[in-house]
Formats: sequence, structure tokens, C-alpha cells
Amino acid sequence: MIENKERVRFQVVDMADNPTPAFTEVIAYWNEKRGDAFAPSWSDIHLMDLPTKLLPNCIVVDLEDASGPIRYRYYGTAIAGLHGFDLSQRTIQDMKPPDFRDQVIKQYRLVQEMRKPMFFIAHFPFLIGRRTHQYLLRLPLSEDGKTVTNVFSIQDISDHSQVLSKYYTKMYKDNE
Repeated sequence: MIENKERVRFQVVDMADNPTPAFTEVIAYWNEKRGDAFAPSWSDIHLMDLPTKLLPNCIVVDLEDASGPIRYRYYGTAIAGLHGFDLSQRTIQDMKPPDFRDQVIKQYRLVQEMRKPMFFIAHFPFLIGRRTHQYLLRLPLSEDGKTVTNVFSIQDISDHSQVLSKYYTKMYKDNE
């Protein structure tokens, strides 16, 4: 369990326990593109091949080595709206607050280390009157066929977008 005691708690979920039907199409597409490789390359992925309704919930990051910067290549409009800012072409170091950012970095680094798709559930505390959650699928991509050079993510926030938006707004304001 990846945990932030004051805010969000992230749980790793077994891939066999796909928590949301939206991810099924993305996993099938990713598997088709990777073929026999452990992961497809970013150049193999064409976001327009995915159902249009999913694109606003996608993120793609560029990874260098295990300690290098993480740069957002693509940051979907629903994610930008949820957080109140767009991180496209910026690094994860621009994400606030630092403790939340560190939890997201751990997820990307875990996918990079494990070299396999991973599900995460973000559990949000009662700070806004009710407990809620967010599902995340993070898929490795590899330009060299050996290392994870990118991570393609999709988030399922459809049932909780208004509640999560209020939570993120409060979290960012508390850390200004």
C-alpha cells in the first residue's frame, strides 16, 4: 500500500481485479500494440484509436532513468479540469503539494521497476464530507524494448468528478 496519512491513500490492485469496464478496452489495445514485447512503444500508441470519451482522462509521461525527471507529454483535459491546472510539457516537480506529488512519483517508478501494467485505487479521506475513490491504470511503454521510457495512464473519475475536484481544490489551497 502506498500511503499518505494526511490525504490520499493509494492501493495497488491485482490486474485480474479490473475495477472499471473502461479499462478493459485500453488494456486490450495496449496488449494488441505490444505483441510479444513486454510493452509497446509510445510511437505504437495512437490516442485517437481509443474511444473518444476516454481521451480526456489519459496521461502520458516521459521517464528517463529511475531518478531522472518525469515529464508530462500528454495531460487530458478532464484531468486538468479536475486538478485545476494543465501539466502538459511540464515536469512532475510542478505538481503540488509535495507529499501528494511524491505518492504519484512512487506509482510511476513502481510501473517502471515492475515493467508491467498496474492498477491503483486512490482512497480519499472524509475531508469533504464523504469518502470517495479514484481508479488509475498505469501501462508501461518502451522505446528501446528493454526499459520503461513512458507510462500511459487512464483515470476513471466519472462517478466522483465533482467531489474529487472539490477535494483537489481544497488540497491545493491548503498548501499555498
